[in-house]
Amino acid sequence: VMMDTDEACDDGEAASEQDGDAAKKLMAAVRAMMKCSDASTLLGLVLSASCVLEPIDRVTGSVSDERKTKSLKSRWIGTATTKSDKDSSPESNSVYIERGTVLSMNVLLGRGSGAPVSVCRYRVMGVFDKFYNKWLSTGEKKSWSSTMDEKDKKRYRITVRMLEKDNALDDCNDVALGVGNCYKDSSIVRLEDGNAIMNVIGKLTIA
Repeated sequence: VMMDTDEACDDGEAASEQDGDAAKKLMAAVRAMMKCSDASTLLGLVLSASCVLEPIDRVTGSVSDERKTKSLKSRWIGTATTKSDKDSSPESNSVYIERGTVLSMNVLLGRGSGAPVSVCRYRVMGVFDKFYNKWLSTGEKKSWSSTMDEKDKKRYRITVRMLEKDNALDDCNDVALGVGNCYKDSSIVRLEDGNAIMNVIGKLTIA
């Protein structure tokens, strides 16, 4: 019994050490993103952080267009938003971008002006606002519509992860990184502003 107990303790310590190493790598990646002021470098840092999370951050869920409340506060203490409320609102043509929103973007397959373009689904992993010349993560929802001015769409940035859709089950899964598919890693994980969004599909419901 003592030997079994010792082996269990050793396994627990090994698992704990692995979790600790992953946490240290993740914290180092997050600190590097916080200190970065160059947008072109930031995408690479986001990709590195995603690679750290790759074994544990695969998300599965389904897409729904239901938006029952206008804000997080009203989700808990308010009443549901009716269709007539949305139609009468001055921002009835706008939708909101937040973590978990599913949207579509163009993806260039190949190089050059003649390369084909594919429309792919993405989920929003994070939203960023600019404070004192630094892009920092925010929990605030951002308004988006196809008729918005390009300058307004540049006021925030989002990190997104490509999704693949299972039509039979109506489920969405993260596209895996570095497995030799037709998409480059830089197309699977992206840092973009609102101008890159083609359409907002709905909200990802975690299974």
